[in-house]
Amino acid sequence: MKAIVDASSLLTMIKNIEGEALLSRLNGLATLDMAFYEIGNALWKQVSIRGVASREELKRVVLAVGKVFLMNSFIKIGWRDLDYSAVFDLAVGNGITFYDASYLMASIVFKKPLVTEDEKLKRVAAKHVQVMSWRSL
Repeated sequence: MKAIVDASSLLTMIKNIEGEALLSRLNGLATLDMAFYEIGNALWKQVSIRGVASREELKRVVLAVGKVFLMNSFIKIGWRDLDYSAVFDLAVGNGITFYDASYLMASIVFKKPLVTEDEKLKRVAAKHVQVMSWRSL
């Protein structure tokens, strides 16, 4: 495992890198299994609430996300792999969401850099782990 990638970075990568280049960049990276649902919800919001993209356009992205999550070389971390009491404390103590604290906790537990595009999470995470943007992978 090279790094923990949050949903913001993973979605950005899927939208900006195509085909084999994407698969190559994701090889050996990890994310939380909930990232699949976070990304799906973000895409749903773009279509259903904000109306900034077409259903067909983002359905292609959803299919790409599914393919990524089926890759054996892309590691998925489950909720059982983390101490959720500690995640809760990390979230409350740092004023971040439980979701964000979960990515940070995974990075702490596995002693791997956190890849995120979320500025608030970057600031908080930098106190605990190395933080990167998807472009630096």
